[in-house]
Order: sequence, then structure tokens, then C-alpha cells
Amino acid sequence: MLKKLNLFFRKIPELSDRRLFLLILVSAFTIRFAYTLTLENKWYYYDTVHWDKAATSILNGEGFGTGYYFSALGFDQEYSLEPAYPVFLAGIYGVFGRNFTIVRIFQCLLGAAVCYLAYLIGSRLFNKNTGLLAALIATFYPLHIFIAGMVYPTILFTFFIALTILCLLKIADHTGSLYPALAGLFLALATQCIPIIFAFYPFAAFWMLVFVKKPNLQRWKHCFVIFFVALLGLTPWTVRNYLVFGKIVPIRAAFGEELLKVKVMVDSNSKVDLYRNDIQNSGIDEAEFSRQVASMQSKGFFAKVKSIVLDNPGSFLRRYVGEFLHFWILYPDPERVKTKNQFLNTFTKWVSIVSFGPVLIFSIIGILGSKPKQRQSMLLVFVILSFALSYSFFMTQTRYRIPIEPYMIVLAACGLLVVTRRIFGFASHHRLAKNE
Repeated sequence: MLKKLNLFFRKIPELSDRRLFLLILVSAFTIRFAYTLTLENKWYYYDTVHWDKAATSILNGEGFGTGYYFSALGFDQEYSLEPAYPVFLAGIYGVFGRNFTIVRIFQCLLGAAVCYLAYLIGSRLFNKNTGLLAALIATFYPLHIFIAGMVYPTILFTFFIALTILCLLKIADHTGSLYPALAGLFLALATQCIPIIFAFYPFAAFWMLVFVKKPNLQRWKHCFVIFFVALLGLTPWTVRNYLVFGKIVPIRAAFGEELLKVKVMVDSNSKVDLYRNDIQNSGIDEAEFSRQVASMQSKGFFAKVKSIVLDNPGSFLRRYVGEFLHFWILYPDPERVKTKNQFLNTFTKWVSIVSFGPVLIFSIIGILGSKPKQRQSMLLVFVILSFALSYSFFMTQTRYRIPIEPYMIVLAACGLLVVTRRIFGFASHHRLAKNE
């Protein structure tokens, strides 16, 4: 039976690169578009309001407008999030009007492009079969189909990260500065979608300097080009934040208030979740809360981080480890989703378990079984780890994994093929032994 199955796959004619591109793109887009037709022309999660309002303000000639972010803490005078997604929305609104269905069509195209990028990354790292299997899994992966329908920066973020990873892998085979410059550009664009990617910067530099097989001078040169272009790309928003808020910060101006939330959660004796509850319902004494706000606001960025970690190290470590483990939860945690809607039910829970569970298991097998390509495949491991480690400092949710799941899928495809080869090899050996 296994022999017949093996012969069947060998007889499948190889498709040209152009036909493969069209097959993956059309299949992935069609599936995502069919799903979005089940959605209403509205937003489903409240965070959409921030980006929608900013996009509308851009088109009205009002810049990014005022913001709702951290309104409970009084930081809502100006838009304080990242600019990429509002600009993306403004571009669509400007041509097609404010229509979420049209936005979802463009996001379906981005989702389909991510599937093709998974094919390219898998093919470059391992072989064409791995790339095809990765694209196939990504095409039908439920959470990636779901996120294409949400008016959220996640899919744009995922697309820019995938382009960054592909360009970084291409650096190993090229001597020029084109791919380092492109990697830096896409890295900057990804950062201006969701700033958590900052955690990947040192991992990317380490991979470039240690794992890429090139002369030392060339590695340092390429590393310099990547981060020079990336930081150059962050400069306009940094200048804007300084002019508006008086802060030199290249990402969200309210990032310090994110740290304030972590500090309150670490220091509180009760289980406090300021992401879910209003300040008034947090259970913290108002005077104590005011004291912590004043204390944290008076500190610089690194002093805030030091305060969070060292003022109460035992509590911080317990919370951090708990968040790290929660990052790998198999299904969306209803306690961490502010908007209660039809997406949080038993069916979606089991769909998530059945889809992510095997990807998690086989990606671990893929990491262990990719030793011949370990130097390059470590880039995927690093980007996955950077998200898990950095989000654990704040708070983890299932949707925070979406941007790194294409690389887990590539590794899972590798792991699945490793297991398949072992099974075929064992079956062939068993037949030979039996014949003897």
C-alpha cells in the first residue's frame, strides 16, 4: 500500500513556477474570500475603531487624528499607535470608500500571498516538497483564514514579516546589498504594523553574524545595511511622535503605559487584568494605583523595565513563565478576549485544537530533523522564540501566534516529511527482511 502511494506521488507532473504561483494564490484567495462572505460589513473587535478612525482622519486631512487608546488612563489626546495599518486602510477607503468588505478582499490577497511565501521559504530552506506541503497547510489553516476577515493589522504584519524572512534567507546566496536593504525595509514596515517585532531585531543580527556562511566583513556589512535601512524607515514616525508627544519613540507613543499595566499586574496581590477590566474594577486601591502611575511615569524606558522585573522578581518570574506557557495554548482563551461574539464557541475551540496541535508537534519534529539545514532553519526558530519571549513580558493570546505560524507550518511540513520517510524506510526494510 505504501509503495503504491509513493508511486502515485511520483507520477504527479511537476508544475512550472508560474502555474504553482497561480494555483497557490487562487486556491488560498478563494477559500479566504468564501469565508469573508459569511461576515457582515462591520468590525467584530473593538480595537478596529482605533485604526478605522485614524484612516478616516487621514483622508479628511487631519493627520492621524485623536485616539481612543488608553482612554481610561487619560492618554487619548492624539493617535498613539503605529501608522502602517491606518495608511493601508486609508488607501483602500480613498479609492473604494469606507467598506470593510473591500478591505477583507485585499486582506484575502495578502493571506494568499503569505501562503505562497511559505512555499518559497520552505523550498529555499529544505526542498520543493516541503514548500508545497507548507503552502497546502497554510492554505487551509483555519486561524489564517479567520484573520483575513478581521479588520486588524495582523495579516499585513504577517505579510511583511514573511517578506523579511525570505529576503534574509536570500542574503546567504547573494553578495550584493539588495536583499539586506529589502530585508531592512520590510522589517521597518512590519515594525510600523505591530512593534513586538522589535524583539526579533537582536535575533536577526545574531543569526546574520553567526549562522550565515559568509566572510566576516561581508556579514557585518549586510547586518549594518539591514538595520540602517530599518532604523531609517522608522525615522519619520519617530519625528512625528516627538513633535506630537515630546517623546523620542519609534513605535507607539503609549508604549510606556503598556509597561505601567505590566507593573500593576506584577505588584498586585490579586489577579488583575487591566486589559480586560477598567481601572475602577481592577481591585487596586485608588491611592496605590495613583502612586504607581506617578512612579512609573517619572521613569525612563529602561528604568521602567528594571522596576517591573526587579522590584518584585518572584512575582514577575511566576507571571512571565505562566504567560510563556499560555502562549502555546491550543485554543483561544475566552477570558482574554474582550469582545464576546460568535467566534468563541466549542466548535472553534476544537477546530483550533485539531489544527494547531499537529502543527506544534510536527514543527518540533521538523526542528530536530532539519540538522542538515540547521544554520538557515535557525532563523525560523529565532523569529518564533522572539514572539513567545517578548509577548510573555506583557500578555499572551492565541492570535498573537498568527504572524509566526507560517514558520511553524514550514517546520511542521519538514517534520511530517521526515516522519513519512522514516515510515517508508521502515516498511521497505521490513519487506526486505521478510523476503530474506
